[in-house]
Amino acid sequence: RAMSVQQVPLGSVTIGAPAWRESTELSLRRACRLLRQTGLGPGGTAAARPRTPPTLGCPKHASTEDKTEKHGDTTEDDGNGRDHAASLRERCARQSTATAGEYMRWVREVELRLRRQAGRSSQEIAKLERERAHLEMMLRSIRNDLQVNRESAGQRTERRPRDGADLMLAWERRELTEMKHDVEETLRKTQQQVDFCLVVVYLSFSCRLLLLPGQSESEQVLDSSSLAINQSQRLREQIRHALSEVVARQRASQHVVNGGLVKKVAETVTLERSLVLTAAATRHAASRKQREVDSLRLSHGRAQGPESSSDVFCRERLGRPVVQVYQRHPGTELPEATHLLQGSAVLGYRLGESEDDAARLRRCFLQLCGEARGKRAAARRDTTVVRMRLQRGDKRVIPHILQQGEPKVTQEDDPCSHRNINEGPQ
Repeated sequence: RAMSVQQVPLGSVTIGAPAWRESTELSLRRACRLLRQTGLGPGGTAAARPRTPPTLGCPKHASTEDKTEKHGDTTEDDGNGRDHAASLRERCARQSTATAGEYMRWVREVELRLRRQAGRSSQEIAKLERERAHLEMMLRSIRNDLQVNRESAGQRTERRPRDGADLMLAWERRELTEMKHDVEETLRKTQQQVDFCLVVVYLSFSCRLLLLPGQSESEQVLDSSSLAINQSQRLREQIRHALSEVVARQRASQHVVNGGLVKKVAETVTLERSLVLTAAATRHAASRKQREVDSLRLSHGRAQGPESSSDVFCRERLGRPVVQVYQRHPGTELPEATHLLQGSAVLGYRLGESEDDAARLRRCFLQLCGEARGKRAAARRDTTVVRMRLQRGDKRVIPHILQQGEPKVTQEDDPCSHRNINEGPQ
């Protein structure tokens, strides 16, 4: 128990120097103040409780000091300093144990969240890699179509002037070039998103080794992971929409160009047949005109008369007796010579015209035959181009998931079928 100390009243008699008494009183007051501060002096209470040391807390968790105060201090001070020290050590140990437990629970929770986010990020990376593979397949398909377009245009360079099929090939080349740029841009964004997700996964695994109280790196990593996953999901939707649009545009351009080439083949075959028929009619007309020329030449030769006087018949001689007697009278001349000269001139003129007509007919026939040969070769060339486009247009490069639900084209509906190409217009 605490010892009670009472002050002894001092005598009023002063003996000796005042400094000696003042020094003694100062020592007494200092001792009484010390007793009051420790609680053992007169009027003092029980031994003061030691101050509670501050505790260390973890982020987002309640302090263990509140839990300690909730249970209350079960150890009563009985005035023994050793019991008081033991109680302090036990309380500090309990607080340390509670702080460590709270920290471990927080670490396990954060690590679980990081593992979960890392798993989701890994799944998104796998899905993005799949979509990137689809984009690369589509890019190869577009490049193949561009090569086919260049080869198709190269095989038709001999056709001049440029026709509608050349304009369609130029339009298809512009469409494919634009689609190629769009797919390359989407592929670049996909690669950037994959790199971002890989960085987030690396940070998630790295942050699990450096979890300390009061640090916000884990929260930043979790926020970054959520942002990356959301961006990845939106990007995958955009990729799927872009792939569907590119496939539709690619199919439409192929259908338009192939159909246009088939129509061009049919038109060329029709023109070739017309040229053949017209050439035959021109050849028949040239033959008839040649027979007419031969007849006119024979008539003109006969109208010129004999080549020597010995070939002239007696009835044709101008010196026969009847003519001589008739020409003795004034103003009498026979019109025979004049008519012969006029008839020979007319036959000569008609002969020249007929020869010119026959020459023009022959030239027209040769021209028609040449154009028919050109049309026939052009039809064969365009047919080869269409077959090459149908063979080189590999549908396996298109992702299978994008081919679901697409309508099938029958041979009757397909304008590029083998029957239409070979038979031409009906």
